[in-house]
Amino acid sequence: MTRLSSRFVAPALLCLFSVVQLAPVAQAQSGQGQWQTLPYTMPINPVHAALLYNGKVLIVSGSGNVAGNLNFQAALWDPQAGTITTQPVGWDMFCNGMIVLPDGRPFVMGGTLQYDPFHGEQRTSRYDPATNTFTDQQSMAHGRWYPTGTVLGDGRLMIFSGLNETGGTNTSVEFYSASSGWSAAFSAPWTPPLYPRMHVLPNGNVFYSGATTGSNLFNPAHDQHSRRVVVCRS
Repeated sequence: MTRLSSRFVAPALLCLFSVVQLAPVAQAQSGQGQWQTLPYTMPINPVHAALLYNGKVLIVSGSGNVAGNLNFQAALWDPQAGTITTQPVGWDMFCNGMIVLPDGRPFVMGGTLQYDPFHGEQRTSRYDPATNTFTDQQSMAHGRWYPTGTVLGDGRLMIFSGLNETGGTNTSVEFYSASSGWSAAFSAPWTPPLYPRMHVLPNGNVFYSGATTGSNLFNPAHDQHSRRVVVCRS
């Protein structure tokens, strides 16, 4: 994958969505707000971001899309105080599949093991907003670079796709539980794109909607895929 030009990614201007100063009733009726450019910039490439339950924002950059950069970084942004505090991370979390667990802790899965061509990292890490610390968790069966993580209705985490540790597409599905760690890997009968669009349906199944023209349903209860063809009508 071609890396982005540095003039597009660093330093990135921070924008804060601030509510227009209207009377509460009028504001609720209009539903309008206002974008405001803040007077400071992000000191690291804000590749991944997660809103925390305390109102702060976790930023994960890793190597920041810079080959050879071994100063792997994350940051904590406090929009209310207007402060950004950077901190090192133990491995390159660039292009991971970060989600937020039901208990409010962000969970980092995979990242960059190698640049050009990209190979995926097997490691995972959990961030605790209460202590502002990352703690490595059980590694996945194989590497994932550009995977998609999905939180299921039962609280488990499902991860799919990404480039593995040798550069091929990881076609397996894995499940993570905070109490028992990673499940065995289940092979999918098809090869997904990177960062597939995955959505949990009301019945608990997971629906794949793109970025290809086909679609797919996965039943986490039985570890089964079923292919579907999407027909769009105007």
